[in-house]
Amino acid sequence: MALATITFVIGVGLVVLTFWQAYQVFTTPAAAAVGAEKSGQPVQLQGIVDGVGNTVTRVILLLLMAGLGSIVATRGIRLFEACLGAPLDHGPKA
Repeated sequence: MALATITFVIGVGLVVLTFWQAYQVFTTPAAAAVGAEKSGQPVQLQGIVDGVGNTVTRVILLLLMAGLGSIVATRGIRLFEACLGAPLDHGPKA
């Protein structure tokens, strides 16, 4: 029972962490995120490309973290069901 609870809490924690990081990503101004925010200096194309690459990488990692967090949380629920001895009703089966 404790393992099921710990697994579920870890999964929910990953999902919460993902939402927190997503909030930080999407509240960052676009110019700052891609490295185009240099006052008084010419914009460097390489800096913008690196910034866009970093942003795309962060979004992909956020998607992976959200998926893994939900899988771990679901695993915790399944372990809890196994501890009860009978699976919970998940609705009609097609």
